[in-house]
Amino acid sequence: MLYLRNSLLSINFCDIMSVIIEYPHERFESRIERITETGCWIWVGSLIGKDYPQLPSGRRLIEVTHAHRYSYLYFIGPIPEGMQVCHRCDITCCVNPYHLFLGTQQDNEDDKMRKGRQQKGLSHWNCRLTEENVVEIRNSIETSKHLAKKFKIAVSTINRIRSGVRWSHF
Repeated sequence: MLYLRNSLLSINFCDIMSVIIEYPHERFESRIERITETGCWIWVGSLIGKDYPQLPSGRRLIEVTHAHRYSYLYFIGPIPEGMQVCHRCDITCCVNPYHLFLGTQQDNEDDKMRKGRQQKGLSHWNCRLTEENVVEIRNSIETSKHLAKKFKIAVSTINRIRSGVRWSHF
């Protein structure tokens, strides 16, 4: 059951964020710091990973959920099955419902690309090459197979770097 505007409402979600919670709004409000300059409501409670706000688990919470989803649900309304709650402000710990919008996974990916938030090169979490390595690969006359072995990456990755498909920003 979800505590919502002084009434109980049961909502079932079918995606991985499915949750049935009872959570007092006062507790939610106590974990928000409002920033007047940006309008963001920064979640100062616990986070999932480094970024996403998390409602605290406990006896009242059957499953953990993202606080920005709770905010959207409380202030705006239901979240249809398969939809994500995305951030207009690009601040992942913001829970201001007016900075949030519904979108599909693809909408969220498109928004990220359009705003230039896609991790590339050295900023990518799984980056194995340096910029110097990329220059060496592009200028090398050695075979892709030899370079792949040298840098411990796939031959296809070497070919994509050489053709400009990978590391195209560099």
